[in-house]
Amino acid sequence: MKFLLIMVSVLILLSSCTKKNDGSTPESAKAGSVIDYEFVTKISPDNNPDTFTNASKAIADNNGNIYILDPMKGIYKFDQDGKFLKMIGSKGSGPGEYNVCQNIFIVNTSLYALDMMSQKFIKFNLDGQFLEDITGLSSFPVYTSVAGGNISGLTFSQSMSDNSIYFIYSIAVMDTLFNEKQTLWKDSVLFDPQNMSNMMDMGIMAPLFASGEKFDYFADKSTDHFLISKFDKEGNKTEIKKGYRRISYTKEELEEVNAMINKSMEGSGVPDEIAEQMKAKYKYKNAINMVKVDYKGRLWVQASKEEYTGLEANLNFDIYIDDTLVGTVDMKDEAGNPIKKSDVNFFGDLIVQNDMDLREVKVYRFKD
Repeated sequence: MKFLLIMVSVLILLSSCTKKNDGSTPESAKAGSVIDYEFVTKISPDNNPDTFTNASKAIADNNGNIYILDPMKGIYKFDQDGKFLKMIGSKGSGPGEYNVCQNIFIVNTSLYALDMMSQKFIKFNLDGQFLEDITGLSSFPVYTSVAGGNISGLTFSQSMSDNSIYFIYSIAVMDTLFNEKQTLWKDSVLFDPQNMSNMMDMGIMAPLFASGEKFDYFADKSTDHFLISKFDKEGNKTEIKKGYRRISYTKEELEEVNAMINKSMEGSGVPDEIAEQMKAKYKYKNAINMVKVDYKGRLWVQASKEEYTGLEANLNFDIYIDDTLVGTVDMKDEAGNPIKKSDVNFFGDLIVQNDMDLREVKVYRFKD
């Protein structure tokens, strides 16, 4: 069981390490950026040596405080100016403690931390006071998007059938007790120690859903068509479609991705032979790599495009308003340099960039 949980954690981490964009812009959106934002602060372990080393997730609360998760060390809270305030929780197996923390998110005024090793969520208030351990769950949202008091999550569970182990994963909308209110997608994968490559799908699914105040979005994991399902809060579905031509991976791209996988596997406890099986062997790129929703309800879509620039490509999003493509954003930092190799998330009017290459977190604020 412990090995399987390690595998899930690594797969989710890889989802943020292997996102690609080639930087090209559709003709309909070349009029320029439709989004304006300004730099707020930078948080780096170089300036905070007693805090995080490698940030797997960075989130913000409504007051602009930043919470950074280092899975092997803990949760660290900083104020809106980037000043370190406190560590939340501690390592261990007791109440309010975590062994390896895989995920953090905020719902209303509570911070939730997932420890899959202990099979529990730990609930804190935003000052870091321990409130309760939540146990006895049949599935765990290991990747989350929160809006309007609801949690959308990539959930994980496992089952036995005919002496075989299956990973069951779904994308679902949940309440704060992690009861599923609506299932957007569900599938299962056979745990086969001789063929682990099929489990990469779990990591790939993680960035393909997002929650907004009015709508939830889920993008098809497809290599030959562009389709995003849009759900209102009553479960009614509409679709966003556009033309798409299948794009092949190049040899150089796969080499870059596998080098990133090798780096992510270091120290994970995954045996070398299994890590080798999990290397990317894809032929075609997914049409859609990531979706986000900002505080104004605009849908941000990172899609595969023709021109190749590999993992060093600029972070580029197509922006949709009322299901219509209105423009594109090439994300840039405070110095005007392209943002690369980063996970970007929205919290109110804040943009939180987790630069996994430079090992630092930057915060921006929307100006529009």
